[in-house]
Amino acid sequence: LRADKKTWFWGLWLSKLVKCLINEQQYALKVLDKEKITRLNKIENVMRERDNLFSLADHPNIMRLELTFQDSQSLFFLTEYCENGDLKSLIKKNDRLSFEVT
Repeated sequence: LRADKKTWFWGLWLSKLVKCLINEQQYALKVLDKEKITRLNKIENVMRERDNLFSLADHPNIMRLELTFQDSQSLFFLTEYCENGDLKSLIKKNDRLSFEVT
């Protein structure tokens, strides 16, 4: 994987746009700080999110979790890259969604 310059910060984690060196496909890499997760008592939440994403991997309207891995300081979630962003941000930006968009 090769990291792009795009990075998003979401409080408990940051997401980076990455590209596979083999097939040039783009992914989002979610990086979670283990110390912060433990300090804020969010271990159960993170594991539940991972399990939910894996169980919904074949759903057409849920971003696909490709794999997870970790090092001594961080947890990593490699997900499908959704170039139009997330639904919450889209609704916030447009106040509401038209019938055609939904």
